[in-house]
Amino acid sequence: MGVIDIELLIVVKSYPNPSQSLGEASCVVGICKDRGFVRIYPIPFRKLEDEKQFAKYETVRLQVQDPRNDPRPNTFRPQVESIRVVEQPLTTKDNWRLRKEWVMPLVSTSMCEIQREQERSGLSMGFFKPAEVIDVTQEEEDQKEWSAKDLAKLEQKDFFMTKENKPLEKLPYKWRYRYRCSDPDCTGHHQSIIDWELGQLYRTLKRKGLTDPKEIHEKIREKFLHEICAPDRDVHFFTGNMLKHPKDFLILGVFWPRTEQQMQLL
Repeated sequence: MGVIDIELLIVVKSYPNPSQSLGEASCVVGICKDRGFVRIYPIPFRKLEDEKQFAKYETVRLQVQDPRNDPRPNTFRPQVESIRVVEQPLTTKDNWRLRKEWVMPLVSTSMCEIQREQERSGLSMGFFKPAEVIDVTQEEEDQKEWSAKDLAKLEQKDFFMTKENKPLEKLPYKWRYRYRCSDPDCTGHHQSIIDWELGQLYRTLKRKGLTDPKEIHEKIREKFLHEICAPDRDVHFFTGNMLKHPKDFLILGVFWPRTEQQMQLL
């Protein structure tokens, strides 16, 4: 396939990682009306000029082509210079009604079903409602600082990207959702959260002087467990798998409008 034009509603964006070709890059997932979920990688988001940077639930138009070494369905390599934001973010009015019109038709029955479909067809992205969110766990990363190899990637200069940013901060912890999905045979899931917003929350806490791991963990749990996954929220997870480990899925982001019962009470 050659270069094609696509338009998609952005739903998730991962925290950046070192990139061999771009210095650093994020994985972005959006919804295309005629394709469903679409993965765009790599996106050097922090290096994009301001007019090309997009928010979640904004509509963007860009040119893409098949990736060099990624066989996952609906995965494309972007032509970064072609990115254009064409519509402002969908609002959360009326309990996220406009957003629901995009995402709810793509809901799967469970995480277990998504994993089974991955084995059958190679499915690599999904959206589902967990039956019970049990906890957000925190573990220290084995490497607290970037390796020499990663530093070499991050220090690359791109003559087409002139925007200067502070060096990418390595997250010293890994956070994971522990939950049970609605599949009758589910034995539980414990999956990493790679949402950009979680990384930004950690960086905000650090700027405020929080250094104690227990306090950091409690603040992360307060937001991503007790607020986002509160009993009055109709929580759904966006999920995607890893290129090198296709059976391993990550939590890419959370969709969390109020439950309809709670809205009726309001």
